[in-house]
Amino acid sequence: MRLSSTCVNCAKCRRLGKECLYRETGRRFYGFQKDRQIEALESRINELVANRDLSSVTTKSSGNGISLSVAEGRDTSEKDAIGRALLGMEGAQYFLDIFRTQVTVHFPFVVISPQVTVLELRKEKPFLFLAVLASASHTNMPLQRLLGAEVKKVISTRMILGGHVSFDLLQGLLVFLAWSHYHSRPHRYIQFLQLALGLMVELRLDRPPQTKTWKTALRFKQDYTLDNAEHIRPSWGHDEQRAVVGCYYLSST
Repeated sequence: MRLSSTCVNCAKCRRLGKECLYRETGRRFYGFQKDRQIEALESRINELVANRDLSSVTTKSSGNGISLSVAEGRDTSEKDAIGRALLGMEGAQYFLDIFRTQVTVHFPFVVISPQVTVLELRKEKPFLFLAVLASASHTNMPLQRLLGAEVKKVISTRMILGGHVSFDLLQGLLVFLAWSHYHSRPHRYIQFLQLALGLMVELRLDRPPQTKTWKTALRFKQDYTLDNAEHIRPSWGHDEQRAVVGCYYLSST
């Protein structure tokens, strides 16, 4: 400490015959905290913009919109992402290619054959088509927020309110669950996973497919063996088998 307010040297330096050197106090670094605040603010702004864009989209958009339930033959005025002008066919093809080349390798439980065109996928499996677009559009955050909100809307209207059960819904749910961390909160991962497991049970994918022999209540002969070519049990297709393994994978991790 200094001897007095007008003294240049402190007591210790005066006693040792040293010259006092006062270091300037360093400025505290708040860069990381500031960056986190900026990132949180940008994320909030993007979410608000996405919600605004979603509320401004109307069903009067031009184009031949295809119903989300075309595969089930249900007549409705609801239109898919392309019908609502959220993106065009070229953009859908681009995201489908990304899903096949970059996304599937990390989650190989829903595979779309290269022979399936974007038009066929849109018509035959509309919900899987929407989930694919939502998972592969991670380079366009506002669009991905819109598509993710559409996925949640379809889940609530068709599964919870409508009670629909289809393999299209199961595959779409698996894709959405696998990449749910890309979408806005709340994620509702456990709730959606339980819906997927319920679909698997409703579709009877948790058991071998029934044969004509079982339906007619006829018994196999006593000399029946698993190697008997006349009594080979049928098996699910590759898509169904992948879906079952995907449900097991997601529920066990």
